[in-house]
Amino acid sequence: MSPAALTITDATVDFGAGPVLDRVSLDVAAGEFVCVVGASGSGKTTLLNAIAGLVELDGGTVAVDGRQVAGPGPDRAVVFQDDAVFPWLTVARNAAFGLQTQGVAKAARRERVAEVLATVGLTGHEDQWPRELSGGMRKRVDLARALAVRPPVLLMDEPYGALDMLTKEKLQGDLDTIVSHEGMTVVFVTHDLEEAVFLADRVVILASHPGRVAAEVQIPFARPRDPELRLTPDFQALRGEVLHHLQAVAGPAGVAA
Repeated sequence: MSPAALTITDATVDFGAGPVLDRVSLDVAAGEFVCVVGASGSGKTTLLNAIAGLVELDGGTVAVDGRQVAGPGPDRAVVFQDDAVFPWLTVARNAAFGLQTQGVAKAARRERVAEVLATVGLTGHEDQWPRELSGGMRKRVDLARALAVRPPVLLMDEPYGALDMLTKEKLQGDLDTIVSHEGMTVVFVTHDLEEAVFLADRVVILASHPGRVAAEVQIPFARPRDPELRLTPDFQALRGEVLHHLQAVAGPAGVAA
């Protein structure tokens, strides 16, 4: 599938104690990588779940290529922070799960699984069980399963938040390369501003209580991105700009920089 455009119009979610999201509107172009940042209470995860069709809106709409989202669908794949790897399936069978549920023929499944495992750096680990893998490798399995079905929209909710710094930076670089190669629309929620600036084409800052779009920062760096980019003055200036916007709406005590 080709990358898809995503349109969020006046999205409102209220769990009963006041709106978590208040008329959030956001357009994401086909093939664009958008990172969403915000302090606690800004509704980052709720927004992602609404796009995924896992949370029902109390107002507004979410549409993928003009088709309104009414629940989960094959045009969107989600990678969560917590492991979603099936412990009773091998690496290869985890990666093939979505293809199997879609009724893809066995030979085609085998070919696609080999392709995505190579893409995420898991060739040679096909027959291993999740319990035999490190946290970073299990996250690669999560990503492989999402990529296998060629989703037009990839949704990621702080997928590297529980990993150590070196593993996180390696997986960030790998994801940048994969996105450059595969071509897809990505919405990536994070509290890590450096991660957001390194990965995104655009960073969207949400204000809190209720969540709403407060600012956006364009990231002009070409892909794929060199890890040394993080050390450059231009990179640090953009990180500072995102931090400034976040502090303006959340206050320094609410910012994880």
